[in-house]
Amino acid sequence: MTELSHAAGHARRLLLARAAVVAIFFISGAGLGVWAAHMPLLKGGLSLSDGDLGGVLLGMGLGAVGAMPLTGLLLHRFGAVGVTVAAALAFSVALALPPQAPDGRTLMLCALLLGALMGALDVAMNAQAAAIEKAYGRPIMSSVHAFFSIGGLFGAAGAGGLIALDAGAGLGMGICAAVLALVSAVAALRL
Repeated sequence: MTELSHAAGHARRLLLARAAVVAIFFISGAGLGVWAAHMPLLKGGLSLSDGDLGGVLLGMGLGAVGAMPLTGLLLHRFGAVGVTVAAALAFSVALALPPQAPDGRTLMLCALLLGALMGALDVAMNAQAAAIEKAYGRPIMSSVHAFFSIGGLFGAAGAGGLIALDAGAGLGMGICAAVLALVSAVAALRL
């Protein structure tokens, strides 16, 4: 009887860990959707040219590429759970920063930071998902990755709704950042 209850407890913990990593993938995609939906407001608010906006977007890519190899070192030292939680919370909170930028250069620095946190989160959450997949003993990665795309849709739709209500970039991205940080904190309890 105790062996059966032990197996049921293990299955429950595994299911909760899977749900938590799914939530992290959702957060990652949602954050990207929020960022993308607010690009026109950020561009217009700072009177950026198309070239300036290209530089901002380049900053995000450079941040991601730069952070990914370093995240491997962090994973080795602190483990996938700790790095995933830290990256998810930091990425969520950092979404509130771009509307505070007073000029294009500062917005590019915000994009660089967001990209670095997104890159770190990408590596860490995939390492965590791989560990959960190994514990499951069967492929689950495609279902987990689907929630990145679902998150992107929800993030863009939620941000679009706030924009339609004239929330402005500061309030809209701030609300989204707070919601995603809350979801990150709840997911952190089960990773």
